[in-house]
Amino acid sequence: MRLGPLLASTVTVFSSIALALPAKNTTINVLYRHDRDDQKHGIAAFNSAKQLIGYTCDYTLDHGNFAAEHIQFKVDKQSTGEIVIGGKAYAIHSKAEHSGGPTCNRIYNHKMVELDCTVTMDAKFVGRPISINGTQPCFGGDLTAFDLRQGVRVIDTSQAKKVDRSSSVQVPETLDGLDELENVDKRCLVQSTTDPVKGVVQQQYFAEQYTKNIQCGSASSCSASVTDSTSYTFTFTATAQLTKWINAGFSVAKSWSEGASYTCGGGKDETLCVWYNGAHTRYAVENMKYNYCDTSVWGASIEGGPFDVTSPNSNGQGSYYYCVVGTCRDKGQGYWNYNGRYGGPNGPDDLGDEGVNPCTDSSILEAAGAMAVGGDAEASC
Repeated sequence: MRLGPLLASTVTVFSSIALALPAKNTTINVLYRHDRDDQKHGIAAFNSAKQLIGYTCDYTLDHGNFAAEHIQFKVDKQSTGEIVIGGKAYAIHSKAEHSGGPTCNRIYNHKMVELDCTVTMDAKFVGRPISINGTQPCFGGDLTAFDLRQGVRVIDTSQAKKVDRSSSVQVPETLDGLDELENVDKRCLVQSTTDPVKGVVQQQYFAEQYTKNIQCGSASSCSASVTDSTSYTFTFTATAQLTKWINAGFSVAKSWSEGASYTCGGGKDETLCVWYNGAHTRYAVENMKYNYCDTSVWGASIEGGPFDVTSPNSNGQGSYYYCVVGTCRDKGQGYWNYNGRYGGPNGPDDLGDEGVNPCTDSSILEAAGAMAVGGDAEASC
């Protein structure tokens, strides 16, 4: 069948319009991490609904939704370098006018590098969400706390606010008061805090910005520094009044002060600052009352609990300084991260006197949320 001149012309016009329509773009979030100690890499990509759409334990994402349009990171130890998208390289920078397209906020220190990038891509290359079932974490050790598949950043400055790091409860200076009691009957009553009851042991972190924001401006480079002349003190927290603070068999302290020098560097037109991630151990205790005069039952009774105690790790074990570029807040702002790995300062098997790792003891799984300081806590096994 032959088309008339007018109809044929109309079809040609419509075809030209269809060919001229611009590609539909979409914005995705891409997280990249490099563990410098273990030389491990990981990439996780998320759509605008924060659903996982790509994941790999490599520095190149080239399968699944990204089989046709690869994403690759070429990054040095100070988190600078290139992000390659579909074969085109862009400079890593927090501002599009310097990168040529994608923007990447970043953190780094002597142990790791992490980039948090916003990337615009042709929507046809961004497919359906994928499940984390069947995938494995890319990182172990201290980085276990920050599951890339779930978008958990090592430092997430968006959560920061002015926070008081001091203890939220008071512990009496006189722990038993035997010398001050006036008669023998009162001397039979002695309060103390027991070793932990069966409860979850977990690492939890307080992240805080230690410096003011440094603006590099037109300078090719600039730096932000913390000096050892300034000391920062971390103090235990608890979910209830304690009769006595105890370490429960862990290498933790009632309070601990950090004072060291650390310097971070940035480039032209960047904002940078220094953060500190203070590691703490969470464990469960009960307040007990003892009557040593009642030998028939030994006079022990529960006064309250179980309670959670979160104490700073001795000598800052598991704590690190971080250089933050692009997402600085204000000096003194911080937040708690309750998603640390299970176990004490020395690892998942460090359970103190009575602690439990839910990954190896399913009987305590329900308690993992019930006894969490500041809300339900989760960690990857």
